Parts: sequence; C-alpha cells; structure tokens
Amino acid sequence: MFVERYMAWSVGASAQERAEAIVELARHYIDDQIDPDEVSSTELVFTLYLDDPSPMVRHAMAAMLARSSMTPKTLVWGLTQDLPDIAAEVYEHSPHFRALDLLHAVEAGSVAVQCAVANREDIDPATVRAIAVGSDAAAVCTLLENTTVVLGPGLKHDIADRLGDDPDVRGLLLDHDDLKPATRQMLLRRLTGALLSLSDDRQWGESEQMSHAANDACNRVTLDIASEAADESMAEYVQHLRETNQLTPALLVRAICSGNIPLFEASISELSGASVKRVRAIVAHGRISAFRSLYKRTGLPNTAYGAFASAISVWQVAQEGDNVLAMIIERAEQHPEIDGALLALLGRMSAELSRKEAVGYERQLLLEAA
Repeated sequence: MFVERYMAWSVGASAQERAEAIVELARHYIDDQIDPDEVSSTELVFTLYLDDPSPMVRHAMAAMLARSSMTPKTLVWGLTQDLPDIAAEVYEHSPHFRALDLLHAVEAGSVAVQCAVANREDIDPATVRAIAVGSDAAAVCTLLENTTVVLGPGLKHDIADRLGDDPDVRGLLLDHDDLKPATRQMLLRRLTGALLSLSDDRQWGESEQMSHAANDACNRVTLDIASEAADESMAEYVQHLRETNQLTPALLVRAICSGNIPLFEASISELSGASVKRVRAIVAHGRISAFRSLYKRTGLPNTAYGAFASAISVWQVAQEGDNVLAMIIERAEQHPEIDGALLALLGRMSAELSRKEAVGYERQLLLEAA
C-alpha cells in the first residue's frame, strides 16, 4: 500500500515537490528510520523514480543515495545509466564500485564521469594512470587538485606532454615542486609559445621582434632550470632538449656566455658522443684545437664555432670584475664566418646584462636613501 499511495501522490505533485519528497524519504532510509516492513517498498519507490520525467528529481535522489552503502547496487547501477551529471554524482561518492568499475567508467564515460572519478579519495593506480594519459583536460585538472592522489614525476611529465598547451593543466602542474627539469622546461616553453601566439593575434608588436623576445625568454628559462637541476638529472634534461630540437647554437651560446658551463658541457657530450668527463677537461683547460675536433662531431653549424671558441678562450683569462660578455663579443667578431644572428644574440645579451645591472644599481640607491 505504501508504494501505491506514494506514487499516486506523485502524479499530481510538481517536480520541486517530488524532489523534496524523495530527498526526505532517502534521508529516513539512510538513517535507518524506515519501518523494517517498509524497506522493500521504499527501495521499490526509488527504483520507480529512476524513470521520473524530471532530471532534477533524479539528481536529488542520486545525491542522497550515492554516499550510502545501504543503497542497493542495482539502484546504483540504474543511476549510472542516467544523464552525465546524475551518473557523475554516483561515480564520485558511491562505495559500491570496484577498481575495475571505476577504470571502465573513466575509459567509457563522459567528461563529467571522468571528473567525478578523478575526485574520489580511493582511486587505484591503474585508474589514476588512465585519467592522466587518456582523459579530458577537465578530468586531469580535477586529478591534479585531488590532494589524496600522489602523482609521480614521470606521470606528470606524460600529462605535460599531452596537455601542456591547456592553460589550466599547465598552471596546476607548475605549482608542483617535484617536476622533472624537462617537464618544467616543456611547460614554460609552451607558455612562451602561447604568449607569442597571443601577441601575434593582438598585433602587440613586430612579429620578428616578438619572436626574438620569445626565443630569448625561453632560452633564459631553460638555463635557469638547468642551473637548478641536480647533477644526476642533467643528462636526462639535455636528452629532452635534444629530442625536442632545442639544443640550438643560440641556446648553447647563451649557456657558455652566461657561465652555465655544466649545461654546455653536457650538451656537447650528448651531441658528439664524447664523455662529459672528456668534454669538461677540454673546456676547463681551453684546449681549442681539441674542442674544434670535438665540435665537428656535434652536427652544429660551422658558422657557430667562432662564438664557442671565443667563449672558451675568454673564460681562461677572465678575472673577477671583467666584462666577460664584452670580451667574448670582441673575440667573436674577429671570426669571419660567424653567424650574424649569433652576434645579434650576443648584442641582446649584452643589453639584457646592462639593464639588469642598472636596475640593481637603482635598487641599491633607493635602499641607501631609505
């Protein structure tokens, strides 16, 4: 009789009234306040409400019943077949799902369902990986924001490689302190590319000038990351740069001219096939003839050799307080085959250094005047 009375009442009730009533009924059911003789009838009402014409009613029922272990599993599965936001309510909160159920939901479900699973507190490693490597960016963002999930650096790199162009994913990843140097560099490179595209779209400046600025900024970031990288991760970082075609003359000139010798040595080792130990010995002792022989094996253009040879020579004689960059430029200009673009780069580096020193001087004056 309970079912008949309830369903008869619901025929004339509004969607809002039905939603409020099913919430109240579900609350009594979860709190074990239903007469034992009426439990089966109550569960039958819930089953009939799976076909309620109003999504609002079905969503209200799902929100109440999803969290309870008392909810019959058949009812849970019925709710998973509903609209994505209703199914998501169940997939996020129901204790009934096994790891295999959640994995299947991620692989076959909507974005809303993927996000729901990504927000759970009990995600198994296989499901975490499935979300990371195959789900929509929104679900990956949810996963990155889930403080109960621990993602390894390798999986974060996979996410960055796949979704690093998405600004939300990129921002969340960059907030992590345990990124591999290669991962952080990849993300910042893509950020630079996004800013350059925005600049082109908005016509904020000359295309060539903005391209130079973007490339210089990207290379500065690449060197900054290298300077913070542990010795054991340098080889992997350099390999990443090579695989992504970033071991360019411009980057390596900036590296050696700014004093980032470890990155330069590791890069020459990677490109030439010589050991880092041998490269380090050649650079440290300024053995230019040996470096020339080594350089021929790198595949780098002959027009860049003069810049590297000049920098290696200058570092042998430079004293504290010397303007090393100016000394390198003076020597490099004497090489008739040197690439004009590299000389222009050295000029921009010199201008950067001057501005940096001027800002530092101004800051010191302000501090003294304070």
